[in-house]
Amino acid sequence: MNDAKKTKAQLIEELTELRRQVSEHRVSENEPRKSQRREILWEVQYRLRSAVAKMQRSDDIQHVLSVLREGLRQLEISFQDCGINLVDPHRDPAVRSLNSLGREGEWVLPEQAWGQDFVLQMWKDGVPVYRRDLATEDTFNERNNYPKYFGHPVRSVLDVPFAYGTLAINSKEPDAFTEGDIADLTRLTMVLEEGFRRREDLDKLEKRNQELRREITEHIQVENALRESEERYRLLFENTSVGIGIADLQGHLITFNDAMLRPGGHSREEIGKIDSIADLYFDADKRAEALILIRDQGFLHQHEMQFKCKDGTPYDALLSLQPVQIQGQSCWQATVEDITARKRTEGQLKENERLLNRLYETAQEEVAQRRRAEEEVKNALEMLHDSQEAASIGAWWVTVPDEEIYWTPEIFRIFDIDSAQGPLSTEEFLGYIYPEDLDLVQQKIQEQRAEFDGSIKYSYRIQLPNGEIKTLEHIGRQIRDAADELIRTTGTIQDITDRRQVEETLEEEYRSHDADNAIRLAVASINEPQDLERVLAEVSIQLTQLGVIHDDCSLQIVTGDGTGFFTVGSHLSESADWSRFWDELHCVAQDGTLSFRHPPDEELPEELLREKQMVINVWKKRTFRYEPCTPEGLGFVPPGMTIVDVAFSHGTLAINRKQPHAFGAEDIALLQRFAQIISEGFQRVLDITERKQTEETLRESEEKLRLLVERLPIGVTHNTPDGQFLVYNPHAQNMTGYTLQELSAMKAQDLYVHPEDRKDLLRNLEEKGEHTYEYPLRRKDGREIIVRGTTRAIKNSEGELIELQGYSEDITERRKMQRELIRLERLRAVGELSAGVSHNLNNILTSVLGPAQLLKRKTDDPDLLREADDIIASTCRARDLVRELHLSVRNVEEESLFPVSVDLVVQQAVQTSRPRWKDQPEAQGVSIEMVTEWGGVPPIRGTDVGLHAIFTNLIFNAVDAMPEGGMITIRTEGADGQVQITFSDTGMGMDEETRRRVFEPFFTTKMNVGTGLGLSTAYNTVTGWGGTMEVDSTPGEGTKFTLRFPASQS
Repeated sequence: MNDAKKTKAQLIEELTELRRQVSEHRVSENEPRKSQRREILWEVQYRLRSAVAKMQRSDDIQHVLSVLREGLRQLEISFQDCGINLVDPHRDPAVRSLNSLGREGEWVLPEQAWGQDFVLQMWKDGVPVYRRDLATEDTFNERNNYPKYFGHPVRSVLDVPFAYGTLAINSKEPDAFTEGDIADLTRLTMVLEEGFRRREDLDKLEKRNQELRREITEHIQVENALRESEERYRLLFENTSVGIGIADLQGHLITFNDAMLRPGGHSREEIGKIDSIADLYFDADKRAEALILIRDQGFLHQHEMQFKCKDGTPYDALLSLQPVQIQGQSCWQATVEDITARKRTEGQLKENERLLNRLYETAQEEVAQRRRAEEEVKNALEMLHDSQEAASIGAWWVTVPDEEIYWTPEIFRIFDIDSAQGPLSTEEFLGYIYPEDLDLVQQKIQEQRAEFDGSIKYSYRIQLPNGEIKTLEHIGRQIRDAADELIRTTGTIQDITDRRQVEETLEEEYRSHDADNAIRLAVASINEPQDLERVLAEVSIQLTQLGVIHDDCSLQIVTGDGTGFFTVGSHLSESADWSRFWDELHCVAQDGTLSFRHPPDEELPEELLREKQMVINVWKKRTFRYEPCTPEGLGFVPPGMTIVDVAFSHGTLAINRKQPHAFGAEDIALLQRFAQIISEGFQRVLDITERKQTEETLRESEEKLRLLVERLPIGVTHNTPDGQFLVYNPHAQNMTGYTLQELSAMKAQDLYVHPEDRKDLLRNLEEKGEHTYEYPLRRKDGREIIVRGTTRAIKNSEGELIELQGYSEDITERRKMQRELIRLERLRAVGELSAGVSHNLNNILTSVLGPAQLLKRKTDDPDLLREADDIIASTCRARDLVRELHLSVRNVEEESLFPVSVDLVVQQAVQTSRPRWKDQPEAQGVSIEMVTEWGGVPPIRGTDVGLHAIFTNLIFNAVDAMPEGGMITIRTEGADGQVQITFSDTGMGMDEETRRRVFEPFFTTKMNVGTGLGLSTAYNTVTGWGGTMEVDSTPGEGTKFTLRFPASQS
């Protein structure tokens, strides 16, 4: 039931029921406080519901919130501010704050300039959001914003969402709210939601009531307006000057006013008798035109027509026809406006308008020109005033002969006088002139009044009553009339005080800068000891030019241990040994020592020893000594002399003057700056010496290292991680066949046969910092080499790999020799085996073969004959195996070789092997093509039988590699004393492992076929004849064997 419809008895009954529930749900005696809090909560909910039930207007929601505030206090929830953030996702912004309620009951309306997004997100999430301490956790940047809106800091904030927004409370204390507070607030928001729902219903009801009141008022207004309109229409219909009538569709007038009769002079009876309004048309063509328009448009609007008067003459009128419905009958509403007089008047008006337009256009143009001129003058005056004020410049003029003076406002500001008192007279003006400039100004005023061409420009100073002195620039010129009579003098006055101060400061800085540069130049040109005199002379000159008047200037060079010094430009150095001075200067500059002092201390008078000690003390303290005067003197110093000693890196710079208090703080600062420049010069001597020594040492070290790297018998390389070569010594160049210029355009990875080897190197360097490897590389000529080396990683401070430094050597020949040694060792073992067992095995085979052959001759039993044949075949095969084994390991005797025709043996091998490569495959439906290319090569040294066996073995291997058919190509060619024979097939090819072991004895890929000694025997035979045998193969693409022999010389 809606709370607004509940009776007081029902509410009391609900309260009784709530209290009964309180008594039934009381917890144990250990939780009396929780039970009391629940009772308070239910009472607060009851009062809150009662406040909601009593809402009559939407504004009553504030009373509900007040009840909520009191309830929170009764629940002892410690809060500082309480507010409602209303959320309407269909509005922009989606979050808007209704109001906030302070703890003292005051209402605050904060601006919602922040917090829209996270309040909307909390409302969407639908769960309470508790920020326990904004000082430690400020996810939504609330800590800095709350004081702007509430006037106090906030530490903890709690937002409890409900259907219409969030209930928000905060506190100045951290962790101010408990889980029980959050639960209670969640329950209260359910009641608060009823209040805002009731508020929404009240808003809708109020809007509906307002709409009903507005509709009733509008209805009454419409009725009154309708009655007034009918009366006005009747009066208008009767009294209007426009003819108005209603006609049926045939054009017969049903009703019309008197104005319809007046233009033509007809009576009402005469108009009523005509069949159609069209009978009154004067011009038939106009009538036809009007009918066409009515047909096309369905109406006629102010169409100009001519109608017949009663006497037959025409009159001009505007006809309008509009279809209307009157009591369900379609009619025409017709209006006829007599425009005869208007037409005459319009003609006259058009002519008058044409003349008036011409006059108006002329006047407008003149007015526009005048306004533009006035605007330009106004803008020019404003710009002039602004520019004068910005530039502190004012204009003046003086009329002749009455001497009337005029000043612009800026001159009044320059002289600091009120413009109301008017310009100064000439006498008053001269009273402001600075005394030293008065004669100049008076002279210029006289010149300005005399006849002259051009203008007069001069500067002077004025002194204001407050003592301020300004520098002004005055420019004047004469204005003469047509008769060349002087009528006035005019000009400008500009305050250039600031500019003059800047100019003086710049001039001073320029002079100071020039002085510094002159001394630096003198110091930089020191080549011998006497040059120090020139440095001192330059210092003296620059001091004088800068206004530092002095009598003497000297330079004292002090040893590093502070025990001695020698001077330049002083009576202390009159007996200095210049021939040794330069060496001593370098000793002081380098290590602060001095090998001699001249004259010795024991020969100096007491006064000179005191002066020397003072100088050394100044240098040690790195400060300056200022003696305004020495009344008694030091024996050699006249009384009343002022002395300044300023320390520099290797001694002191001193000046003096025979006058007490001769130097000021600025003079001492200038002298210190000059001393600093001299220090730079001495330091430059040291730096240049050290740098030259260091550079020479580095050059020698680099040259030694370069020669060492270039002469090393191993390759030394430095490159970047991306492969850019930095160092590549000559041995490394020879090893790869590339020049240094070619390598600079390449990357290190371009040399690798297998790119993954480069990646493996980089990975090991990243993990271990150093890696020893053995990789195949490809030379410039395409030949592969085996390289063994060690590379070390160079990393920066961040641990990033920046450079690879290493050395390497070509071990290709070493690896070949190792493989050859292994092969020879195997052959030696096989040879020993063959020599040991061949004879015995042949005897055994003979004892097996003889009985088998005898058995075959003595029996006709087919089974025994078949068994005997198998025994004979197996024995012959074993005998052949022993023979081939013996042949494969025996040494070829040089004296048994003789010239053999390669082309002839190839032809014979092809012919004798024809059944194997031609007949047998074709019988099985396989086609093998044999291609031979003869090069007319010279003979080689060998044997016909051995060469024929090699060629036949290669042909048979090629046939076995092409079970599906293919092509065998045999090519012979000769060049440079060599004979080359290549056997190529298009068969299945070999993998790398097979290719590497193909020449090993007993190695075969043919299961149960062959002995594995064919290629091994061929390889031994070829190498025994002084030739080479190589194989190149790719899986799936075929195999090529290349045999090279030296050509026979006989």
